[in-house]
Amino acid sequence: MSMSPDIMWQCVKKNSAFLRKSRNMPVMSAEPGNLCSLNSFKYSGLANRKVLDISPKIAGKKESIVLTLRHAKASRACRPSSMLVKSGVSKSGKKGTAAIVKVLSNRQDLLEESLTKYQKIRRSFKKKQLVGLKQGTAPWGDSFEMPELSHTSYGGVGCLVVLSAFFAAISVGSVEPLTYGIRYNGFNKYAEVDRVYHNGRYFIGPWNSFVLFPAVAQTIEFSNQPRLVSSGTRKDAHWHREGYAALHTRTKEGLALDLEVSLQYKLKENEVGLLYEEFNTNYQAMFTSTIRDTLIKAAAEYEAYQLWEERKQVGDRMQELVNEVLAVTYAECWGLQLLDISLPAEFDKSIVATQIQSQTIATMQYLQVATKTRAETRVIEAEFARKVKVIRAGARANYTLTTKVARAKAKQTILNAEASVLGQARTRLKL
Repeated sequence: MSMSPDIMWQCVKKNSAFLRKSRNMPVMSAEPGNLCSLNSFKYSGLANRKVLDISPKIAGKKESIVLTLRHAKASRACRPSSMLVKSGVSKSGKKGTAAIVKVLSNRQDLLEESLTKYQKIRRSFKKKQLVGLKQGTAPWGDSFEMPELSHTSYGGVGCLVVLSAFFAAISVGSVEPLTYGIRYNGFNKYAEVDRVYHNGRYFIGPWNSFVLFPAVAQTIEFSNQPRLVSSGTRKDAHWHREGYAALHTRTKEGLALDLEVSLQYKLKENEVGLLYEEFNTNYQAMFTSTIRDTLIKAAAEYEAYQLWEERKQVGDRMQELVNEVLAVTYAECWGLQLLDISLPAEFDKSIVATQIQSQTIATMQYLQVATKTRAETRVIEAEFARKVKVIRAGARANYTLTTKVARAKAKQTILNAEASVLGQARTRLKL
């Protein structure tokens, strides 16, 4: 039987050969399967039953991306050499992203970090290539003679090339991978909100550009736990992760409550234009404020013991409420995780004592039921044994009676036969 992830984490979070500690830095971990190399239950490759890691592999000139997952069989947890399963991921951005999103259907909290790391590994494999053209040699290998041009011709050709490059540069726009685009004209301040562009390059004309929106799930986290901050890269500008302090509120009966929550939301593709028209690009601050208020109000609807005993129901209800408020602002909530619920220490102690007492009472009740069952079983066994004795005694009596009757009948038959023979003899002898 495999060990509970919570128990495993309590065993390894401070006692592991993979821990790496440095001054003024979060505690890191070099364990296999740890996506961010952080000593955290969320990323742990030892404690979690669903593990994911993405790493580069270079063998000579061959470069590949490796996806590490936990083996589907729980029994493999006792065999470290076969606990993790490694497979290759396509270096094509579209195929690789689709493969990662597919395997992360049950770990939406790791989706952002996984795709961020995947894109950074892909960019690290790209090499700059310098392509030159030797004078007197055509691109296809044939030799040719360069025509002699005058200074005026050179100047005209140069101006034409510069103007062509300039107009091409200001007429072509691109939408980056994993983003949506809205075409915006900087001259007349007009935005084409009726059409949403996907990743690729488009001829949009001069003085036009794209306003980009993320096409993947974004994470908002209210937590006091340390985390890695994304560095400035091309994709990070549109792949956002917001981190805020834990939520402070009170339960229904007035107890102080610190709530740590992580959630993922995604913009609705067909309504990105409406989002820009109503909120411009400042929607993230509005989302954060709305989600914070919704979570605080939702937590205040429950009593402290419900947060302890009905944690899953509380999380599902919060996700439902957040999804309702985001639907009005053209987004949807993909997932919500309750990271930690901190109540006053005295209440926690009383809850623990109450739970222990409840478990003790339940154990005693089970013992009573077991004792009663054993007693009833003994009564049934005694009754069965009595019936067996009665049946056996009746059988012996019937056997004895039947045997004696049979013997008596046999003796009577013999006597009758002897009397008949004697009578016949007397008749014949005329005695």
